[in-house]
Amino acid sequence: MALMGHAMTDFLPGLGRWRRLQYSGPKDLAITAGAPHPVWAAVDPADLSFRRGVSGFYARGYSEKLPDGATVLNRVGRHGLPVDYVYRLGAGEVLVHGGIDLGVYRNDPNTSARIFPQLLGWLSGQETLA
Repeated sequence: MALMGHAMTDFLPGLGRWRRLQYSGPKDLAITAGAPHPVWAAVDPADLSFRRGVSGFYARGYSEKLPDGATVLNRVGRHGLPVDYVYRLGAGEVLVHGGIDLGVYRNDPNTSARIFPQLLGWLSGQETLA
């Protein structure tokens, strides 16, 4: 399962709550890579940090509390706060992206265009790291 957006309630067991990031400029919204994951394989974090010349499209917040055993996939800001993570739930996994719908990147002219097809591949069980 993949969740995108600002999780404000814990409607799934273990789901972290989204918190708005206090930011004053692009460095506060910069994305850095965490653990490797097939959805972000061969995606340059710089392409996530800026979209159409503007910072903050990818994420303007973070999850303040992560589920036990969660793996952080991407971080935001100077303090490296978790914006994307995955955790086990039942027989599967939950991928959480605390920002904009990842589908908007599918036509971007850089490596971020890889995210949406790789997300669909991951959801269908075709997990490969490019």
